[in-house]
Amino acid sequence: MQVPKLCFSLVVHDGNLAGLFAGTPEAAWDEAADLSAQLHVTYKDRLFHTIVSCAPPMYDELWTGGKCMYKLEPVLADGGELIIYAPHISEVCVTHGKVLLEVGYHCRDYFLKQWERFQHYPWGVLAHASHVYGLGSFANGLETRAPE
Repeated sequence: MQVPKLCFSLVVHDGNLAGLFAGTPEAAWDEAADLSAQLHVTYKDRLFHTIVSCAPPMYDELWTGGKCMYKLEPVLADGGELIIYAPHISEVCVTHGKVLLEVGYHCRDYFLKQWERFQHYPWGVLAHASHVYGLGSFANGLETRAPE
């Protein structure tokens, strides 16, 4: 017999509860995501060449501060620059820092086209490293950022 799963999904806006959804995990999450998209996502009709993202103090490592890249890269123009301003961050990552310093931050293709070299590293760490690096390519032993 399968045990039914139910959950609550909350949406908070400006420190106040904006929505409370109950039901199956999928349904509650879906409804909360729809409201969150309305309240928390700003849509732009153009791309930007230079973006400065100020990491909030709650992001105390580059591991979490990397969200500044994840969230804003969709509005970064090809050849543009996204700067993560985070003078309070002094740690790459307490948990994964050693591995990140070993593999570095690179585009997705850098890892995939050399998979035999990187497959034994934690895949979540490789995903983080490529997401924070951003778009790019790797061909003939040369890594390049997204086209200018």
